[in-house]
Amino acid sequence: MVNLNGNVSFRQGDLSLKSQRAVWYRTAGQVVFIDSVRIEDSTQTLTADRVTYNKNSGKTIADGNVVLVSKKEEAEISGNHGEYDRTKKYVMVTGSPLLTIKPDKGDSTIK
Repeated sequence: MVNLNGNVSFRQGDLSLKSQRAVWYRTAGQVVFIDSVRIEDSTQTLTADRVTYNKNSGKTIADGNVVLVSKKEEAEISGNHGEYDRTKKYVMVTGSPLLTIKPDKGDSTIK
């Protein structure tokens, strides 16, 4: 286990993961990002208070002020908890989920 503090940054392929703190469980291939978490690739951006990322499976679990923005779909989904599987392209958001399509244009909101 490795504790990282202050402007933490990881990179895996086109995926950029940043936060203020992180705990890296090297043998498990898992990193827990804490405080001001931002994960970004070429198609989307995820922000949250806390994110657990598994490097081996590509699965992400996010908690607290979760916001996922899809650049391609021009959509934003937010809630208290989110799960994302990069391999399966699967997203689930719970805890007062809110979907906004084309958020910059103010088009549609679904609760």
